[in-house]
Amino acid sequence: MNRELVGRWLNRILSDGVFYPDALDVISTVDGWDDWFEKWADTARTYEALASQAEEEGYRVTASEYHLQAALAWQYATFLRFDSPNDRYHAERQRVSNFDLAIRDIRPSVARHEIAFEGTHIPGYLRLPVDVERPRCVLLIGGVDSTKEDTIELSNLFLDRGLATFAFDGPGQGEYFDQQPMVPDFERYTSAVIDYLSEREDIATDNFGAIGRSIGGYYALRSALTDERLGAVVVWGGTYDLSHFDTMEEVAQAGFLFASGIEDHIDARRTVMQYLDLAPLQDLLRQFRGRVLIYHGAHDQNFPVAQAQRLADSMPDHSRVLEIDPEERHCCHMRFPRTRRLMVDWLTGELGKA
Repeated sequence: MNRELVGRWLNRILSDGVFYPDALDVISTVDGWDDWFEKWADTARTYEALASQAEEEGYRVTASEYHLQAALAWQYATFLRFDSPNDRYHAERQRVSNFDLAIRDIRPSVARHEIAFEGTHIPGYLRLPVDVERPRCVLLIGGVDSTKEDTIELSNLFLDRGLATFAFDGPGQGEYFDQQPMVPDFERYTSAVIDYLSEREDIATDNFGAIGRSIGGYYALRSALTDERLGAVVVWGGTYDLSHFDTMEEVAQAGFLFASGIEDHIDARRTVMQYLDLAPLQDLLRQFRGRVLIYHGAHDQNFPVAQAQRLADSMPDHSRVLEIDPEERHCCHMRFPRTRRLMVDWLTGELGKA
């Protein structure tokens, strides 16, 4: 179990910004998923205590750095943990509160926003690059086991290239889950975010980008199909539909069932398979005039590579680029220093052409 966890999850955890000694210590010592939550929770509490001490001693930047590590540890405490809602909700609150303390002194700055939409408030974080006048903005969209708080390292890559980022939790994700479970039309929430950002004077509003991880890639593409303001998107380990649901790993299935907000598993399975399907938008796929990079691992254990190929085959040749990494698994985390830069550079280049 330990060896498997190290092989499969260490690089993903590191790519999101967790310190190497902490990541290795947790995943090399857990006996199984049963004590996964507590080991990450202990790591988070350690950093919360260190942050408090640094704050008392007047080291605000260090306190922010420790709060960020606490937030990431709480994030990974909930990772693939869908069988204990009380633990999950506690970790969600702790993650957000630590992240909001961390961003006081993170540079480039991070600003929390809450976007009013249909009686709810979509939470997100806007970051602007230094010394760039009205940069274009990239939306960062997570999957069922990722949140807006685990995008800090990905955001840094875009900021270094002169692009702004806006990471948000949508229906069924992160802290927004309490307000809105999974919906069939995630794109309406993305458009609400773009509407909000389009009112700002400090970013360019003529052309937005998006990158979506896992099912977030599906959401990013679906959003681009219905909102022309999204001119370029990256489908990062995404899928066309969930027709293969029963062959997915059990923890992945559990994540989708949880995100649906439906307790009965039969109803939840039926709902997520109905909600997550691009077939009804096939005409829009054929007519798509934007640009899409579909980046996929040949050995993806949750979204078979055939799903990536199906996406590509559904779109005009001039609109899409299909990259299949022959050595990678889901979301290509094993060689993240290279794969993330490939996706970021592609999107930066596409937005720069507009």
